[in-house]
Amino acid sequence: MPRAAWSDTHPAPSPQPARRRDATPDDGWSLGDVLGGASLGRWIAIGLVVVGGYLLLVQIFPAISFPASIGMAVAGGVLLWLHLTHRARSWGLYAGAVLLAVGGLRVLGGWLPFNVDGETSLGVGVAFLAIGYLRHTQAGGYGWQGRVGAVALAWGTMQFALGLLPGAPGILDLLLPAIILGVGILLLLRTMARDS
Repeated sequence: MPRAAWSDTHPAPSPQPARRRDATPDDGWSLGDVLGGASLGRWIAIGLVVVGGYLLLVQIFPAISFPASIGMAVAGGVLLWLHLTHRARSWGLYAGAVLLAVGGLRVLGGWLPFNVDGETSLGVGVAFLAIGYLRHTQAGGYGWQGRVGAVALAWGTMQFALGLLPGAPGILDLLLPAIILGVGILLLLRTMARDS
């Protein structure tokens, strides 16, 4: 059979694109798996607005901090339980871990005889590092979760250390809640624009 006829009837297979070493879209640990569809993105945005608003309110009305922190830790425990019993998808793991860690550290900070700064950042760092470790045991690598956790833990450690100094700057306590609130508002506006 002539070469031209063979190539017409049996085309050469197209080369497969090279996969990046850290790109594992089917392992269930990507950011897209957490965010899901636009409606879930909207709920995450609303959650960020609520948490950021709560953290700013605590700065203004400190009396609500302790009972609200207990509620946050309980809500996080419930979300983790729902995820572990397969009633909530991966968003339950992330939301539950963050709420439990942040709420738990804020409750612990409320019991200590001195003022503790940085509980929110430390909680976010601990939660994401724990999720990164879980990813490492199941899919290999710490992924974006480990990077987010390391940055948040470093930020929280800096806040904690500065908070122990006399006359600690209060701007650090306002910055993280403002960032969370701002990201939540931007994400909410983006999902609303995508849905319209």
